Amino acid sequence: NTPDFNKSELDLLKDCYEFSKAVNEAARTFNPAGIANYAYNLAKNYNKYYQEYKILKTENPDTKHMRLQLSQLVVITLHKAMTLLGIKLPTRM
Repeated sequence: NTPDFNKSELDLLKDCYEFSKAVNEAARTFNPAGIANYAYNLAKNYNKYYQEYKILKTENPDTKHMRLQLSQLVVITLHKAMTLLGIKLPTRM
């Protein structure tokens, strides 16, 4: 029952992993737009993923848990990016 990661999930993990790279580059160049662009692309990629794959209705409980954890990682990463930009996010949509 181990979940299999699909390409979109691996890409999202990679995107989240590259957050520190985006922050370091923005600091090095004194250009916060890099963080904004990073956050926009992460949100866009997650939205595409969310439209393509079931999360709560996934039959395999391990896959469901993994997708919920991945979603939480994206939320945390976007929250950090927005905090660095001084933007407050809503707690619910």
